[in-house]
Amino acid sequence: MPDPATTEHIADAYRRVRASMPGFREREAQKRMIWEVGKALDGAQAHRLLAIEAPTGTGKSLGYLLGGVPVARARGLPLVIATATVTLQEQILRQDLPKLAEHAGLAVDATVAKGRGRYLCPRDLHELLGQPAEAGAQQALGGDVLGSAHWPRAPRAGEPERLQAMAEALAAGRWSGDLDAWPDGVADDLRPVITSTSLSCSGRRCAYFQECPVYAARDRVARAEVVVTNHDLLLADLQLGEGQGGVLLPRPDQALYVIDEGHHLAAKAVQRFATSSRVQGALSWLEEGEGVAVELAAVLPEAEGEPPDAAAQRIQERLAEVGSALREADAFLQHNYQPGPDGERWRFRAGHAPEAVRTVAAQVAGPAEQLCGELEAFAERADRALEAQRGDTSEIERHLPRLGFLRERAQNLATTWRTLGAQEAAGASPVARWIQRQAGEAGGTDHLVAVSPVSVADALAERLWQRCAGAVITSATLTALGRFDHLRGELGLPGDERLRLGRLPSPFDYGRSRLRVPAMRTDPRDAEAHLAEVCELLPQILDPGEAALALFTSRDRMERVAQALPEALRERLQCQGERAREAMLERHRQAVDAGRGSILFGLASLAEGVDLPGRYCDHVLIERIPFGVPTEPVAATLSEWLEDQQRRPFLELGLPQASLRLTQACGRLVRSEDDRGRITILDRRVATKPYGKDLLDALPPFRRELA
Repeated sequence: MPDPATTEHIADAYRRVRASMPGFREREAQKRMIWEVGKALDGAQAHRLLAIEAPTGTGKSLGYLLGGVPVARARGLPLVIATATVTLQEQILRQDLPKLAEHAGLAVDATVAKGRGRYLCPRDLHELLGQPAEAGAQQALGGDVLGSAHWPRAPRAGEPERLQAMAEALAAGRWSGDLDAWPDGVADDLRPVITSTSLSCSGRRCAYFQECPVYAARDRVARAEVVVTNHDLLLADLQLGEGQGGVLLPRPDQALYVIDEGHHLAAKAVQRFATSSRVQGALSWLEEGEGVAVELAAVLPEAEGEPPDAAAQRIQERLAEVGSALREADAFLQHNYQPGPDGERWRFRAGHAPEAVRTVAAQVAGPAEQLCGELEAFAERADRALEAQRGDTSEIERHLPRLGFLRERAQNLATTWRTLGAQEAAGASPVARWIQRQAGEAGGTDHLVAVSPVSVADALAERLWQRCAGAVITSATLTALGRFDHLRGELGLPGDERLRLGRLPSPFDYGRSRLRVPAMRTDPRDAEAHLAEVCELLPQILDPGEAALALFTSRDRMERVAQALPEALRERLQCQGERAREAMLERHRQAVDAGRGSILFGLASLAEGVDLPGRYCDHVLIERIPFGVPTEPVAATLSEWLEDQQRRPFLELGLPQASLRLTQACGRLVRSEDDRGRITILDRRVATKPYGKDLLDALPPFRRELA
């Protein structure tokens, strides 16, 4: 337990919440969570890592705040709360923490931490506003062009005026520069134009540094007691500082963590460590890169030993070498591309690329890495000139963003091709490697080269779990098949006394709701026959007067079933993709409020994070067990590697992941103590296959009707 003073602080805060928070319900599960979080983060226990499953209705955010904030304050360490989405970030910052201050007396200095791409770059905004829109649009031809702050297209009506209003609001202090907080929103294609990256930013040397939203946000992070961030930024920080973190967020060894929605962290990390590069797309920015070096060399001073134009000439030579290697690679791929059975990509079994591909990859990676070295030296020379105030510093600074973009693209190119040509040590988890043919920007054919780790367990163990002062991983669904084995394997959590595992009981009475598996003729492995039977059964199963959520494993199947519904059901139906998700849910609620039935057809994103309490959801229908797609490159590579290790991919990978997804889907039905309804699973395998019992036993204790 925490020391007596901290223990009393937590207990007093809880008593105050119980006495003053409207609608508060005392829950044993929440009280247990408060103390488990406090013990894990206290640092005096044998375990400093806690994985705790907190079912819907537990009140987990209040639980980890009441347990974590007093302990973090007592230890003098910041509490970093990482969520899977920016939306939940905002909820914690704008709703949960103010409630904690008002009702628990725990007012904290809290701030949100987001990536650069969510903050305005004043320099780029002013450059964009200072140029003719038509000229800028002609230069910005696509995502592979290096120019910063060019209109990507002709401006829409009123757009320049809105951007000018941004500049004025920032200068007047009426707005922080957080693009998510800009009242009118920002078009997706303009965001990259008015935001910076780490290499395109000139930092403290920028003329706009004093008003820079990025650095203002970092200052707030450095001072805050509680930092609310997202998984993406947490992972990005762990990659920085030579893999030691502490660049965007507090250092792991000087911080306490709560990883909310922890079941997403492994997948987010895999995405973070993946890279890709297009062959012909890269040739486009390589050509423009010659001008970047020459233009910057023209304004650099001659004070150093080598003339700047000599350094620029070497960069041009490296650019030409990379371009030549890419053209050879393009010719090789045009003649040797071998798409798999799905016809979409050339994927290499268990991550092992053929020798011919590895040879081509090395021929690209070598000069690309040399180019990175030359660009790094050139950037350092420009930095020294700015530090010493030599030359026309304003002109040097004006060219740095484009040099930064060139460095980023060169680094990504080198990393992608180097990884494509690498080979892992025997027994090490593989890297998924594939090449995908796609249409080129100017017609013809391009090739996307992609690489991705299949496991991030070792990286997370080394960079986070072994270094942090304490961490809590929580979610409503952490276990798969009722166990933590899958989570521990994915996240690289230790198997000793450093980790404590716990599942909290649900406050809901699931016995009032019914889970039914109807008798069916077909097996879902016969996809067409099963789809036909689903179309036949749905008019009998769906009630036009109810609020229903039907979940599908593919968009094609969802749309085909929708088309087959009778008119009485179709007129009450909304399919995911027809409108934005929030607009779809709002329309559903309005129909229910008006006393009409409403049916939602959705995919995986509607099986999680959707809250339809009470009469907004009477019926959850699951078309089939949500097994993963075996052709997806990362999952397929991992599955093949497990087979080669004489292991069983279905039991280690497919079944646990399906269990998690099925639990999340069924979790849409009961969202409060008073909820009740029914779940229908149109997949007889849960009743007939040996693993079906394991899947059902991992679900809440609904009343079962198995035909």
